Amino acid sequence: MIAAAAMRFAVIGLVATATVSCTSHSPASSHASAVSSHASAHAGRLRWSRTAGMVVGDPAVAGGTVYVGSTNGRVYALNAATGRLRWSHRVGSFAGSPVVGGGTVYASDRGYVYALDAATGRLRWSSAEGGGGLVVAGGTVYTSGWNGQVYALNAATGRLRWSRTLAGITDSPAVADGTVYVGSSDGRVYALDAATGRLRWSHTLRSFGGSLVVGGGTVYADSSDLRRGDVYALDASTGRLRWSHTLGGITGSPAVGGGTVYVGSSDDDGMVYALDAATGRLRWSHSAAWFAGSLVVAGGTVYACGWNGQVYALDAASGRLRWFYQAGVFVGSAAVAYGAVYFATAGGTVYALRAGS
Repeated sequence: MIAAAAMRFAVIGLVATATVSCTSHSPASSHASAVSSHASAHAGRLRWSRTAGMVVGDPAVAGGTVYVGSTNGRVYALNAATGRLRWSHRVGSFAGSPVVGGGTVYASDRGYVYALDAATGRLRWSSAEGGGGLVVAGGTVYTSGWNGQVYALNAATGRLRWSRTLAGITDSPAVADGTVYVGSSDGRVYALDAATGRLRWSHTLRSFGGSLVVGGGTVYADSSDLRRGDVYALDASTGRLRWSHTLGGITGSPAVGGGTVYVGSSDDDGMVYALDAATGRLRWSHSAAWFAGSLVVAGGTVYACGWNGQVYALDAASGRLRWFYQAGVFVGSAAVAYGAVYFATAGGTVYALRAGS
């Protein structure tokens, strides 16, 4: 996601619009219902906005604080209720998407991992192992490396627990039930023992496109190119294929909730699809102009970010547009917590909007 975010700066840094046209489609009907609005009729949703550095990746929210990384190498901690700056700490030349666990903020910078005190920003430790996407679980930080390795670091000390060499890792690992799942540029999904790094299984896809999502004993993955994207559901214990579904080119990681898999696609200039998590059957689709980052589902709502600087809130059951908000150009996804939707733009502004209907 970090590399993809950086690329979006170069490609879409000048894109903006004040008009949205969204259409929701049900597979049971041949008629589409369209919703159009001009400017933002939902300006009252804004709780606060604050300019940080040029923000990259996705925000992390925990303990009443929003944490964001930036291209100036700083991690910023903002009060989640007011947006006021609590602290900032420079970790290097490029701070990717942070993750939070056990009172510590973990951030990466091109081959390094940093652990900061979540309350003060004080450096606790740093490691030259990894430095790609991060996830923290069970007292361990799992990270991908630019050299094709997966690393497991002690979350308290940074000491290396194990590493395993694969092909080039394309995004953050996912961890569930004692297993680390990673996708590789060799087109495979790997399942590794979280304690030892031992290979449990691997499964070959057509290609691998982004982050993995694990839920309900299933690993959801995607493979994509400019013309075609496939969504895969793999048995989390064995790697056996449960189902696959072909869409347009997928642009972000899946999201899972309420027995449904939500995926964003670049076909028709941006679509959001809802698939039955058990069968892969299409439940609904919705056009969201120039869809960008990964989807987030919370409180019966799917949140999607657009390259045109808009956030879309869709009803998770029907795909109906609930509201949209015009901001700037996006880098990555939103985070939902404390009744608010938090996101950052490529221009370096962090926003908090009122969530819900």
